[in-house]
Amino acid sequence: MLCPRQQNHREQIVHSYKNGDWRNILSLLNVDHGECTSCFRHLLWVQPTEEDLLFIGKTMKDENIPLIVSVGCGTGLLEWLITNATGLAVIGVEVDRAWWESPYAPPTFIPLRFVKDDDELTKLPKEHALLFCYFNNNMAFYDYLKVYEGGWLIIIGPTIGSGRHSKPAPFDKDFQDVGWKLQTFKEIGHTKDYIAIYKRSGITVL
Repeated sequence: MLCPRQQNHREQIVHSYKNGDWRNILSLLNVDHGECTSCFRHLLWVQPTEEDLLFIGKTMKDENIPLIVSVGCGTGLLEWLITNATGLAVIGVEVDRAWWESPYAPPTFIPLRFVKDDDELTKLPKEHALLFCYFNNNMAFYDYLKVYEGGWLIIIGPTIGSGRHSKPAPFDKDFQDVGWKLQTFKEIGHTKDYIAIYKRSGITVL
């Protein structure tokens, strides 16, 4: 059950989404929420700026990567923002169809694909990046890496000292051990959340 402040915030974001006003959504995400971080986190865990989205877009375009597949995308709001700010195609993947199609689920901003029943996910072009934003299942993450044939990872999450956690975290030392090299990174505003972009550096051993 949302409090009135959360409900109002959601309604403003949905209204802007319907109008295609992605910049206003960025403004809504980045107002001072004080202690009420759930005002935005029930829709999106991070508070990206236009600069953050363009950072992702430029890195992918410089490497001729036309598609991002976001695993555990949730509502798909971040993915919708990336597409609108950069022109990149972004596919959102989730696991629990029953939840996301239930009347209790939050609104979604892109069509969701589901791992167990979407055969098209096995036919994606090799030239795509995998995105994990505030993912929290290390075992599942490495299972995805086992079948991923592409060369780019985008990890978004908190750094040490933020009081928040994700698995994987943006700067996990394990990445280098399994064949991934950090290419570039950026803090999202001054939030202690980071975008870390990795390139496959050799044969991944998992």
